[in-house]
Amino acid sequence: MVKKVISVTGHRLLTAGQIEKINPILKTAIIQIMRSATEQYGPISFIALSPLAQGADTLFANAALSLGIPLQILLPFERDEYMKDFTSGELLNEFNRLYDMVSGENKRVLNTTSGHERNDLYMDVGREIVNEADYIIAIWNERESKGKGGTGDVVAYALEEKKHILIINPEEEQPSIQFINP
Repeated sequence: MVKKVISVTGHRLLTAGQIEKINPILKTAIIQIMRSATEQYGPISFIALSPLAQGADTLFANAALSLGIPLQILLPFERDEYMKDFTSGELLNEFNRLYDMVSGENKRVLNTTSGHERNDLYMDVGREIVNEADYIIAIWNERESKGKGGTGDVVAYALEEKKHILIINPEEEQPSIQFINP
């Protein structure tokens, strides 16, 4: 059976209003990918791949799991160090809940913080997410990244690699799915 990977890149800091608007569209985007791929390839097994950062990554993980898609986690660096980047206890609890749901063989750490700049490590995980993906959902305001390794940089890399990308702009009044097909 053919296996296809759906991954995510996106903003970490989303408002409650943006999350409320994005959630149903995110599920629709995943369903559209599944339908399109199944029409093209026949029976497929799907995998959802996420770095599981707060915001877009955890929204995607929850949406994929709700649709019965198994989750794989790829952290940019050590879990304990990664957890320092969460902005609230509630968001950290959500990370831990999702992380603990996934079996050990479906969790990986790409690198270590020792001797590396944090933003470089975020860019590295973004590239790896793109490299492993067949389809990428970008929850992105369509602007350049504020720092190296941001969503804009990851989307630019995905475009260079000619990946299928679905963009959901959380800042639109009524977000929609923009599909970029290489």
